[in-house]
Amino acid sequence: MQMDSGDRGSFTEGGASARTLPPGLTEQEAVELELELSKVEDEIQTLRHVLTAKERHAGELRRRLGISPLTELKSNLTKGWHEVQSSNAYMKTSQTLGDLNQRITSSNVYLTASATLEDISRSDAYKKTQETLSQAGMMTSSAFSSLGSAIRSRLGEMRNSPTFKNLEDKMVKEARMAKMRNCHLAMVLNRKHRFITKTDLCDPNYPKSFKALY
Repeated sequence: MQMDSGDRGSFTEGGASARTLPPGLTEQEAVELELELSKVEDEIQTLRHVLTAKERHAGELRRRLGISPLTELKSNLTKGWHEVQSSNAYMKTSQTLGDLNQRITSSNVYLTASATLEDISRSDAYKKTQETLSQAGMMTSSAFSSLGSAIRSRLGEMRNSPTFKNLEDKMVKEARMAKMRNCHLAMVLNRKHRFITKTDLCDPNYPKSFKALY
């Protein structure tokens, strides 16, 4: 039944709440669509219950088989990666990269650069430069070794020189005099307070040489 513009606007068939009909849709068509929608929603709800029951049953089977969630995740990742490798897009990409690598390695620029580096390493200039650097390193090492030997020799000569020996004798004499003064002071204090004992400070031959001070 057609409705005029004054009566058209809402319907309450099947207990549905009143709402405005879209343009071009009759009330009868709206009722039929509502019934079909209700039927589809019931089927969806039934399928959800079935799916939940199936998932629960599958989980129980996994538990009895000793399959943990982590094991299942690894299996899914492995399966997914295998599917990716088997896909046309992946195979095309791999083939494209292989072709690109082959083109680069077989290109004139790449071959010329490789040949140039090989020629350089075999050239006389490269070999001479390498030999020169090696000789320079050996000469530098030898120079440092000679310098160390010269310094040690010079220090030995200085220790045996008269000037050094005179300086050593003077320092030994000064040290002996200082030790004797300390010995005299210790003996005086010992006589007065009797708590300081005589030590090697009172030995007139101490130190016997300059080296004994260190």
